[in-house]
Amino acid sequence: MEPVNAASFGKLIRSVFVGLRTRRLGTRDESQKRSNLFFKSYRIHFDKIINALSELSFQEVENIWLSFWQPPNTSIDNDIEQQLSLQSLREITKTEMSNWIAQTDYTMYNSILSTLLLPNLLKPIPQILTQQIRNFAKCINKWMINALQGYSG
Repeated sequence: MEPVNAASFGKLIRSVFVGLRTRRLGTRDESQKRSNLFFKSYRIHFDKIINALSELSFQEVENIWLSFWQPPNTSIDNDIEQQLSLQSLREITKTEMSNWIAQTDYTMYNSILSTLLLPNLLKPIPQILTQQIRNFAKCINKWMINALQGYSG
């Protein structure tokens, strides 16, 4: 027996199991377009988080996460984020894209800590801001879990 490549193996399996379908959403070109749309959408999402945290609008982060990761199924809004359906987002994140998302998020949040939040912590902080930061730290995990509900991990 000789090894076969992935494409030949897939054709063989589909010939044996006639009703079997692939997980690809559309053609390869459609998958590519969906990935590009995801990158654009993720960049907008990324910028919104940076803006909210630079303005110390900690509560807004939850809304940003929810609007990106749990989009409504239908929308008349032309915002690029709304063009990705919940189904598309979930399919995209099942691929190697999840590693890219994790690395991008890690880099972003480290940058936010080192450039936006930590320099401000070296100065005297008003009591109300200290409380807002504590509340944000307490809620951030719950907010992320809520935003990512339904995604495999």
